[in-house]
Amino acid sequence: MLKYRRAYQIGRDRRPTTRRKVCLTAKFQCRGSFEWIDCEVINISPFGAELRGKEPMIVSRAVRLQVLGDLFDATGDVRHQNGHTFGIECTSSRLEAMARYS
Repeated sequence: MLKYRRAYQIGRDRRPTTRRKVCLTAKFQCRGSFEWIDCEVINISPFGAELRGKEPMIVSRAVRLQVLGDLFDATGDVRHQNGHTFGIECTSSRLEAMARYS
């Protein structure tokens, strides 16, 4: 039996704010690593972002994201991952993200 049950409607966005489709050059760093990996932000909102890497990879649970053109820096938790793409939920800089991306 599930302790926490959530009912989601298929095809509806579950996020509190909608994401904007963008094409931003960025880089991310996995927790515990010193290496920065180039990626592209394909959509973004004040609460998270979807990133696309250049090659499929397994990403750690927590990452640090830097959007280079906007001078935006945030930490986040990886919520889903599928090959080249993965989604993060921002755990810092939400007010700054709300001002920039809503």
